[in-house]
Amino acid sequence: ELPPETGLLRLWQVLVEAFRPLVFHTPLDLLFLLAAFERRRLPRDPKELAALVRKCAPVVYDTALLHFAVPDLQSKPRKLPDLYRVAKACHDRMHTGTGLRFQLEARTEASYGWCLQAPMGTGTPEHEAGYDSLLTAALF
Repeated sequence: ELPPETGLLRLWQVLVEAFRPLVFHTPLDLLFLLAAFERRRLPRDPKELAALVRKCAPVVYDTALLHFAVPDLQSKPRKLPDLYRVAKACHDRMHTGTGLRFQLEARTEASYGWCLQAPMGTGTPEHEAGYDSLLTAALF
C-alpha cells in the first residue's frame, strides 16, 4: 500500500509495474492517461502507440466498445451510467431469477451503492473517478 503523500505519477508507475489490465470508457481516456503519466509526446505511428500501451498493460478494455460487441446494446445510450443500466436490464432479461448483484466494500457501498439502483436521469455522480470505476467494473 502506498502512503497518502505518494504522487499520482508514482501510483501510475506502480500500476504499470504490476502489469494489470486497463479499463476505460473511450480511447480519449487512455490517451489522456498515457500523455499525462508517461510524460512524453505520444507516438503518431499506430504501431508505436500500440507498443507503448502493451508496455503499460497486458490487456485494455474499452467499455464504449460494448455498444458494438453486444447486439442488444447497439444504438443504446453512450453515457456510462445509462449503458450500465441498459446492460443490467439486458442481463436480467437473459438470466431471469439470477439478477446481477455485487457485494461492495463498505466504503464503496456507502459512497456509491445507491447509484447502482438509481433510475436513468437521476443525479448520479457521473465522471467521478470512483463512480465511473465501479460502473466500468460492473460492466465487465
